[in-house]
Amino acid sequence: MRTLYAGLGLKYNRCITSNNKYRYNMKNCESVSAEHVSKVECVACRFAPLSEGYQVVDTNQGVNGEWSLFVCPQCGGAQLEPLPSHDELAQFYNASFYNSEGARFRPWLEVLRRKLGLVRSWHLKGLSAGVLLDFGCGPGHFARAMKVKNWEVIMIDPYNVIAEHNDLCEIVDGRLRLDLPDCSVDCITLWHVIEHLPYPHQYLQELTRLLRPNGKILLSQPNYASLQAGFFGQDWLLLDPPRHLFQFTPKGLGILMSGFGFEQVYRSNNSLELGPFTILQSILNKFFGDSNLLFNTLKSGKVRTGKFGECSRIFRLITYLILVPFFGCVAFLLYAVLLMVSSGDVVTLIYQKND
Repeated sequence: MRTLYAGLGLKYNRCITSNNKYRYNMKNCESVSAEHVSKVECVACRFAPLSEGYQVVDTNQGVNGEWSLFVCPQCGGAQLEPLPSHDELAQFYNASFYNSEGARFRPWLEVLRRKLGLVRSWHLKGLSAGVLLDFGCGPGHFARAMKVKNWEVIMIDPYNVIAEHNDLCEIVDGRLRLDLPDCSVDCITLWHVIEHLPYPHQYLQELTRLLRPNGKILLSQPNYASLQAGFFGQDWLLLDPPRHLFQFTPKGLGILMSGFGFEQVYRSNNSLELGPFTILQSILNKFFGDSNLLFNTLKSGKVRTGKFGECSRIFRLITYLILVPFFGCVAFLLYAVLLMVSSGDVVTLIYQKND
């Protein structure tokens, strides 16, 4: 944990409370109140102090614990406290994030996601084919779509066995090292990656090293500034603690990326892959006491029981057969309306390296 905070450029002391739980603060161990904890600065814009938002628990993979989400008054982003250790982070992914074939969801859904990989490629339709690094490539659907478009693709994902070039990647104490020469890549994509990174600044520094002059980096992640995130709060599907360490906003990412010499050249609030379903699951969470049961049912791993533990899972799934068609239509309608006001659960941004 010490190296985790040091990597963010933060100073802290570790305090042991009466029940032997760790708390971190910026001054001393006289108090472990939220007031001290909030003085950890924002990872995106470096503002401090942060304001305590609400408590969150893991309803996706069943990791035990409770975390506080602290919100930045300046850029609107948020981050977990306490942050997991390096060993804990590895366990979140090695144990149950992907199955042995590198997939995360049921086979029929992975086929659909493969088709949606083509949709993702539309974000780069204005770029000439070159060398692309897909960092955090997951099952590789987007990477394969880009290969069809004549891109030379480097696939790296430290936690997925199907990534073809993991031998080029080394993570030491949570810090990234890539065995690739400077200025060797035309475009880098991070699809739902940056919110998982323990050291966003260090990772971005290493990735920036690889980009050629005027190279592009694509960041796609949950939009914590969206109306959806604000309305659903703790019930928002894309919170995903403790794997999502940080919640970013376009404003915060703009500040963060400008520090590395990037300027934004593209933005999209559209995500057919996640937008409508995120609204649907968040509705079920907020109004029917669900704990991402529908989402977990679609995964290849086990389903975790939600708030209504006394109700059988089968009964709830039957209930969803009735609820989902109606609320699915509502979710698509809300998705379309919210896009009109530039509010998407997911925001995709492309930045250009200025040299």
